[in-house]
Amino acid sequence: MSSSMDLDLLNVNKDIEMNGWLEVTSPKYFVSNTTELDPEGIFSIDIFGEPGTEDRKLKWGWVRLNDVFMNPHAYYVLFRLKKNIAEDMKTGTGKYYVDKTGELVKLAAGKTVPADAAYSVLGSGFDWLKDAWPHITWRTTKDMSMAAKTRRRFLKAFDIDAIFWDKFPICPAFYRDVDYKTSKRNVINKMYTKIINLAQILKNTSNLVFIDDPEIPSKSISYTKMQDAMNEIAEFFFGKIGGADGFINKHVVGKSTDYGARLVISCPSFNYERYTDVDVDFFHSSVPLAVAINIFAPFMIYEIKRWILGHVSGNRFLRYYDFNKKKFIDVEVSKGYIDEFSTDEIRRSLDLYKKSKIYRAKTVTIRGENGERIPIQLTFSYNTQNNQIILSTDRNDIESTDDPDNFVRNITYCELYYIIAYEALKTKCVDVTRYPMDDYYHIFPSLMNIIPAVKTRPVAFNGVVYPRYPILQHKNKSELEHMFIDSLKMFSINPSALGADFDGDQVSCQSLFADESNEEAIRQMNAKSNILGMSGKIFKELPKVVQHGLYGCTFMNKKPV
Repeated sequence: MSSSMDLDLLNVNKDIEMNGWLEVTSPKYFVSNTTELDPEGIFSIDIFGEPGTEDRKLKWGWVRLNDVFMNPHAYYVLFRLKKNIAEDMKTGTGKYYVDKTGELVKLAAGKTVPADAAYSVLGSGFDWLKDAWPHITWRTTKDMSMAAKTRRRFLKAFDIDAIFWDKFPICPAFYRDVDYKTSKRNVINKMYTKIINLAQILKNTSNLVFIDDPEIPSKSISYTKMQDAMNEIAEFFFGKIGGADGFINKHVVGKSTDYGARLVISCPSFNYERYTDVDVDFFHSSVPLAVAINIFAPFMIYEIKRWILGHVSGNRFLRYYDFNKKKFIDVEVSKGYIDEFSTDEIRRSLDLYKKSKIYRAKTVTIRGENGERIPIQLTFSYNTQNNQIILSTDRNDIESTDDPDNFVRNITYCELYYIIAYEALKTKCVDVTRYPMDDYYHIFPSLMNIIPAVKTRPVAFNGVVYPRYPILQHKNKSELEHMFIDSLKMFSINPSALGADFDGDQVSCQSLFADESNEEAIRQMNAKSNILGMSGKIFKELPKVVQHGLYGCTFMNKKPV
């Protein structure tokens, strides 16, 4: 038995022949006007086996692509190595040859192929690239980056039939099976259907070039879409296997626990006027809001529901300012409005908050009668004496505002969840663990400073001062994506005890619920054993790079430079 996991590129034709996989030719789920599974479709019993059997879990299918395409991962490697070439091959743009050194070269306008070319037949597209592939050396040189060398070695390492596909595999039906009750379509089945439909179009499409111009694509738009569709499926499965929420991270890299999270650790920022403003210290770690509200979900569910009930406060009507109509409007609250804040719905919202940064900036609303949405709003003012922003959701404060267009706005999920988390979790601790646990130093308790966004500032909200209230000023989606921190920042001495550093290492962050657990954690933080090892030596030390930085800050030249 192998002691390691082998990863390889799939040779589809070889696996079809070896395992007897059958071809899928229909994008249909059922036979027309029946509940009988289409015998040639992506749920076919003939191809994938009877539901409930072992075959349903093991049997794969395949689709004939009716042209030559590139293995999605091989395309990804080529794209990262030679972006322009990858794009040209996908669209059939340009005229290429292989020079005497074995490099792909695009023929310049007015030039001819050199006589010493390793492959002089001009062309583009993956069918041409497959023919030219044996002549490409993918050589490496000393002046290339390590990433470029690794990608070139990868492309050189595999057989041509693993790099280029004319058939596409379809995974066993068990993992994406049809739902008879809801008829809900699994997202991967939509992708497979797209592949089948494009393959049928390509079967009846010729890649014709009416004008001998290398800048005009020689491949049909369906050809380009097919490669994109294949890449999309590969990315879907990569997301299931890798990434922060993938199988490997959750179940292989570290211990998976309820109400816990896997986080990349990052170094704290010291761009502050006073050391007391820094997000981390010996007793506190900086935990992202998206993580804190999920690992302490039971507390958040209770407090969110209580906050919403308190905001409505039994009123039949709620008033809000309509920015389009430029006036205040009274809307009747739906009798069942609280159903949208049930335990299951709040759990769904907390999970969505973790996954979607766009959701974090959305307005929190309450259901009104006739399906109308009532936004939760606040008014803001500025106290010049203490340089403080003052926010209020009190209806009297909002209605008495002289200029609601400029001093009233809707509250976002990021703001609401932050103020609730700050109050509900201020005394809660987490256990931070680095696997593998070689010794007991690889776990330590820590209080949390909850960080909702990159930009924060102290704000008085309904009379309570929140030290790190989120500032979500953005012009577009791209700016919004960079407004949140989703890594755990820890005090600079802790990585040395964990055997970690700030280069992408990960830790597990486990919530402590019971008061007794949190009291014990605080006692442990203050104990000598939290800094002195069994030998009596300090096991938590500043990293060398921090020591050098501090020395650089304090070192003084005898003479001004």
